[in-house]
Amino acid sequence: MARPGLPGRWCPVERCDQPKRPMDLLCREHWGRVPASIQQRVWTHWRARQRGDRAAITLHREACRDAIAAVTEKEDAHAEG
Repeated sequence: MARPGLPGRWCPVERCDQPKRPMDLLCREHWGRVPASIQQRVWTHWRARQRGDRAAITLHREACRDAIAAVTEKEDAHAEG
């Protein structure tokens, strides 16, 4: 489904059509489904990036991918169950 508006303003979780704030990774509903340990990694590495830690760039991207994957796995399991 094509989403109107600017890129990056929509939740990246597959089949989600909810908008998100520009600085957020996911929509509010999906962020709430991310395990706390992964949420902590996302925030920790984001803060390090903001302080100029170039090594945190890769770690932050990995944490973001893990967050999206965790939500997708939960939704797939729910759909199958």
